[in-house]
Amino acid sequence: MKRTQLVTTITLVLILTIGFVLLMPFVVSMNACASTINEFPVPTPGSYPIGISRGPDGNVWFTEADGNKIGKITTSGLITEYSIPTPASDPVAIIPGPDGALWFTEADGNKIGRITTSGTITEYPVPTTNSFPDGITAGPDGALWFTEANSNKIGKITTSGFITETTVPASGSSPIDIIAGPDGALWFTEYGSNKIGRVTTSGSFTEFTIPTSDSCPSAIDITAGPDGNIWFAEYRGNNVGKITPSGLITEYSIPTPNCQVWGVAAGPDGNVWFTENNSNKIAKVTPSGSITEYPVPASGSGPWNIAAGPDGAIWFTERDSNMIGRIQPVTSSTFYFAEGTCRPGFDPYFCIQNPGSTDATVKITYMLGNGSNVTQDVNVPKNSRVTVTARDKLGTGDDPAHDFSSKVECTNGQSIIAERPMYFNYKPGTNNWTGGHDVVGATGPSSTFYFAEGTCRPGFDPYFCIQNPGSTDATVKITYMLGNGSNVTQDVNVPKNSRVTVTARDKLGTGDDPAHDFSSKVECTNGQSIIAERPMYFNYKPGTNNWTGGHDVVGFTE
Repeated sequence: MKRTQLVTTITLVLILTIGFVLLMPFVVSMNACASTINEFPVPTPGSYPIGISRGPDGNVWFTEADGNKIGKITTSGLITEYSIPTPASDPVAIIPGPDGALWFTEADGNKIGRITTSGTITEYPVPTTNSFPDGITAGPDGALWFTEANSNKIGKITTSGFITETTVPASGSSPIDIIAGPDGALWFTEYGSNKIGRVTTSGSFTEFTIPTSDSCPSAIDITAGPDGNIWFAEYRGNNVGKITPSGLITEYSIPTPNCQVWGVAAGPDGNVWFTENNSNKIAKVTPSGSITEYPVPASGSGPWNIAAGPDGAIWFTERDSNMIGRIQPVTSSTFYFAEGTCRPGFDPYFCIQNPGSTDATVKITYMLGNGSNVTQDVNVPKNSRVTVTARDKLGTGDDPAHDFSSKVECTNGQSIIAERPMYFNYKPGTNNWTGGHDVVGATGPSSTFYFAEGTCRPGFDPYFCIQNPGSTDATVKITYMLGNGSNVTQDVNVPKNSRVTVTARDKLGTGDDPAHDFSSKVECTNGQSIIAERPMYFNYKPGTNNWTGGHDVVGFTE
């Protein structure tokens, strides 16, 4: 049966049982207007977009259940659609595979599909007839794992198309969604038995009963959280739940009654994001259980599934309004800085503010220019601030090991603000360029950063500091848009968990003309997310009244 049919079987009656942990949120915002939601209509009318995922090509991919298509949307909103060969296949979930392609389930077609980033589709029939393949995920063993809601099985397909199936112990469990957990196992929801299941790659099952139960079970979507736990949606229970790898379940009640939470996904801001299908909202929950809700602009849009995109935003399907939605998280627990150095003549600091009523536990990760990482733990008392001297941790040295980018993150659920002032004697000697600059950190990585200012005229030294906080090397292209109307490009590799400094003058040279003024676009071209800053040092009016100093900005992401 289709998920639409599944939904119509659910009556909205909530019977709470005793003997479980149900935590009410302690911070609720119904009017969280700080985050902007954009919506993009799907070209095919009535396509019924359902599943959504970040692709390996820097785009977002989604399924069109009634349109029988796979859709692709760029981060700027351009949509391309690809028709599935099997008619009325009802594509549901889609995820990136280990082979650089996207894999998806065909619920009514009873197949597993594969689509390359160029749009070539291959289909593989599931051995059990009418199995209703639903959720799918990339496993730790290099295969794709999927659920079979009707046949009560977990399936596995290799990238070459070989499928094996294993029956779930609880009869009538109706497994819906599945995810690779932090423990090397696969975790899945059992809608029919109201359980969370765990299966090892060798086929050993463990099942955990969800405390909240009623006349109709409710476990639907599932995701690996940013806190090392597994998070899941309770469609009927009106909760989001989390389960530790050892099986301890905690549930958090959603403020809006009968909201019908469906999709869940880990966000780049350290929170878990979810959709409220019936109440027409997108919401987030912190690891400690604080919930914030955001109304979707289109009325009755039916937000369904949700995923973190390549641009630091959260993307979601709007089933009933036939749109793809995008919300940019406002991160208040994590800040990124691409620039930083402890070379002689530079004094960098971190100023960390905790405006909350609880002490904040903060971790600073220094990603050094030599590829290594150093961490530092800092306690910031409530309603206070702390200043951290980077040199106290990293020392001083005139080498790449003393250049750094950084991530400042609060690890105990508090909200913080982080700035990085830096003072300098840029050109020591008779013509010192002394001064300082300061930036508030970027609240999340993105695939693209724009800078309107830049010049290589005499007396100006512009740089790009590019941070790659991810676990895969980033391929970056800088496009210099020159004042004379021409463009120059430069390719840069930024190793994982590291930073690179680019001297614009090395590419553009020096000249006192419009061809040496520039704006720029710094974009990652291989699907990673980066942070980019542009520090610039200057001797603005050389002579008797020199104006020397420097300034620095984090690029704009749109």
